Amino acid sequence: MVTVLMSTSCPAVDAVILALPVGSDLPKHVPFEALGFTNKLGSAVAVPSEPDAKSAVTVYVSVDVAADAEAQRRAVAKGLRAAGRPTTVAIDFG
Repeated sequence: MVTVLMSTSCPAVDAVILALPVGSDLPKHVPFEALGFTNKLGSAVAVPSEPDAKSAVTVYVSVDVAADAEAQRRAVAKGLRAAGRPTTVAIDFG
């Protein structure tokens, strides 16, 4: 069973799922284009986290800006699949 925590309340987790609004600017430190991530609705990519991060893997998931609770749940599920088999996960939809 996966334990899910909000990212601000956890000391360390296996993976962090970060929501990226569709069409927004992507973080510059990740080679999204080389990984095939297009930031279109439903896209997800898992990358190793920075050495000083609280997680081993960071998963970026594209979501609609006006995503309702069901769309957010689906985005988290897609992020969990992209993360592999984590046992503890933090979610940051902020």
